[in-house]
Amino acid sequence: MRSIHAVAAALVASAALATVVAEAAPRPPSPPVATATVAPRVAARDLPGWRLYDQRCLPCHGAAGDGHGPAAPWLWPRPRDLTAAAYKWRSTDLGDDATDADLADTIRWGAPGTAMPGFGATLDDDDVAALVAVVRAFAAEPAPAAAGYGVAPATPATSTAAPRSGPAPAASAATASAATATAPPPPS
Repeated sequence: MRSIHAVAAALVASAALATVVAEAAPRPPSPPVATATVAPRVAARDLPGWRLYDQRCLPCHGAAGDGHGPAAPWLWPRPRDLTAAAYKWRSTDLGDDATDADLADTIRWGAPGTAMPGFGATLDDDDVAALVAVVRAFAAEPAPAAAGYGVAPATPATSTAAPRSGPAPAASAATASAATATAPPPPS
């Protein structure tokens, strides 16, 4: 039994080391990206990059940029919620905002260890800058007042069930109304 635990610990350690090595691997230098400034409250759909976002990004990140696109239930890790402006792949210190160049690099090269592909071979610098503007616009928009926003899943606290893959089953109307009545208000 101890050998199984030792093997499992070795696998976890090697996976963690592989992740660190992959994240530390140098990327080729990226060409400078035009800085796209987006005025707050500009809807992402109104920007020139929306057409590209709709084609390349929406299936995973969703129309609202919240990471709930139609393909999201089948991806692990889940797509990034662009409305939170919490970008993992960046050159800035923790707590500082990612630069436009950081976002452009992620669009160009993808995100290792995720389903996020790189689009550098198919998009030129202007297209990448237009997508960066759309990503920034999602973070500037207020959270939509969608049905079920802020509702915790109706899972018992003592559940020991294994994680599910695929989309979750829809909750009944009675469960949804009871959860909505006790859910905290969305953050402002």
